[in-house]
Amino acid sequence: MEMQNPYFLELLRREFNERKARDPQYSIRRFARALRIDATMLSRILRGSEILTMRTSRNILLAVSLKEEERERFIGSVLEAQRQKWLTNLTPTQH
Repeated sequence: MEMQNPYFLELLRREFNERKARDPQYSIRRFARALRIDATMLSRILRGSEILTMRTSRNILLAVSLKEEERERFIGSVLEAQRQKWLTNLTPTQH
């Protein structure tokens, strides 16, 4: 079964792609500045190798115009991703 990307990741990728479509020179670094987060962190988030923190989520929500329902879904998806990561870290690994 294929894992679906969290909503926050879909939203960030969509927002970046929309901005890039309007300005082909638009970069991850510029997007990160607009979101008020570190460019390296944003790159890892967009690749799916890092999960948003609530502080970073807040910065993004302040920088991106979303309807209330989208904001709630965004935060919910961040919390669920954090929960899944936490649970995965609790699972003992076999050596």
